[in-house]
Amino acid sequence: MEKEKTMKPKALKTTKENAFEENKTVYLACYSSGQYEDYEKTIVFASFSKNKVVKWVRKFNSIHLKWINYYKKLYEEDKVLGLLTKPKYEDKHFDEWYSLNKINSAFIEEVELR
Repeated sequence: MEKEKTMKPKALKTTKENAFEENKTVYLACYSSGQYEDYEKTIVFASFSKNKVVKWVRKFNSIHLKWINYYKKLYEEDKVLGLLTKPKYEDKHFDEWYSLNKINSAFIEEVELR
């Protein structure tokens, strides 16, 4: 009788390992705040999928712009009403508008892995 050849099964690679071997580029979803000395970059997440990061950046930028315009409108209305009615006018919406204005739009960074 012939000896049976035993074949060892090859280790299956996980999807993360396959993605790493296929695409050695990692895409970072980031946004920044401040300018010059107080510039700060915040990395929200990293992904091998560029499409996923692009969708997030577009969504972030559209929502960010919408909230800036909303609070700007409220701030200007408060300012007009405050000047007309109260000598000591209080900014109800200035803090929200200012903190949203400090945030710059989101962007993508590509990182090559070696």
